[in-house]
Amino acid sequence: MKSYIEIHDVGFGECIVLGSGYNEILMVDCGSMNIKVHGYTFSEYVSKYIVPRYYDVKKRSFLLTHFHKDHLCGFKYILRKHRKYFDKIFIPFTPIDANGRALLIELAIYAFTFLRRQKNCSLVSTSAIFIFDFLVHNCGAEFIFTIKKGDVLNILNQKYSVLNPNSYDFNFSTNFAGTVEKLDDFIRLENGNKAAGDFLRLKHDFCKEYIRCCNLCHVNGNRNCAKIYESCKIQKELILKISKLIPDLRRLKYLGEIECILNSKELYFEYSYMQNSSSVVFQNAFKTDKENILMTGDITAEYLGMLKKELFGSYNVVKAPHHGTKSYYSDVLNVINVNNFLISNGVYHVGGPISEEYIYNRSIKHCTENKICKYFLSNNFCCNRLSYCNNLVYNGDMAIHCKNRLNIIGASGCNIYVVSGNLDKGCFCD
Repeated sequence: MKSYIEIHDVGFGECIVLGSGYNEILMVDCGSMNIKVHGYTFSEYVSKYIVPRYYDVKKRSFLLTHFHKDHLCGFKYILRKHRKYFDKIFIPFTPIDANGRALLIELAIYAFTFLRRQKNCSLVSTSAIFIFDFLVHNCGAEFIFTIKKGDVLNILNQKYSVLNPNSYDFNFSTNFAGTVEKLDDFIRLENGNKAAGDFLRLKHDFCKEYIRCCNLCHVNGNRNCAKIYESCKIQKELILKISKLIPDLRRLKYLGEIECILNSKELYFEYSYMQNSSSVVFQNAFKTDKENILMTGDITAEYLGMLKKELFGSYNVVKAPHHGTKSYYSDVLNVINVNNFLISNGVYHVGGPISEEYIYNRSIKHCTENKICKYFLSNNFCCNRLSYCNNLVYNGDMAIHCKNRLNIIGASGCNIYVVSGNLDKGCFCD
């Protein structure tokens, strides 16, 4: 069996499966939001269509690109119901700035402590705080691997290079770093308040332990499962101590100022932007003539631009960053040749419309939905209808002649499929 790619239509999120001819898969993300997918709740959809699809696969690995719910919640559901479903689990090594601070984790602790659940910044990724505790209880320390820039993954019988995130000296935006420091300043202004002082100390200790756990789980490190379990226990104890401080912290003199910052739309978008910017980005380690692949998570245009020198000149497959939305389109994608774009757009209205740059690109687009595609809404047919496919037996033939499109038994030339329930679709969204 040849290698293949399956893009699951999860409605509002992402789940892409890379399969090899060696009976292995790598599931990259699995999440959606609180909407129904083809008439099912998302958890029901995962249970009915995603999990059974790969029961017979010999080796199953999972890679989480970042901690947003539309990439994460289905993965957590799978582990709760099927503890040993994945043989390996790769999660991002938390990005750390030049001063050794894990600013995303610090802000997650602020959101966890000072905001009500399901509100603003607490929606973005407070789950990152609890990820290690969740994983050791639902799969075991031996299955957890953190990854960062410079790592090489040996999966699917080949090697992949991790290009992002840079775990040390990560380039956080000045606004984001300044906001975290401003929150710290308000806590320091509490003039010796014991709860405030304890909070800053515990926040520092938690981040230090979190970074230690990232190192203990590093894919290229010397693993010691006993130390990983110990680190998870310490993290849990520190968060419990922070939780016990919350009643006293709710009486701080500068509580209003802290809540105002955490509730601001500016911070919400900046926090989300930095989470996306630290997405795992990876590609095949060795350049090939025809099979290069680039997986981008939700990386922002600015941060993808920083990786320009490390990219190949051409790719068979590129996953469009951030669901193919206009605001995340990068000029980098204009200077590389791409045969196939993967666009997990669904009904993703919050992120904005699909970029017209993809629509008018000569590549084949494999989209999970067309509800916010300007081209489809204007023309009532798919932009691939007049495109030429590089992967058909007869090179240069129009994509409309693909076997999958014509419902002829046999794989499509590119072996890329949009999976919608129990139906495999080709690259025609109409």
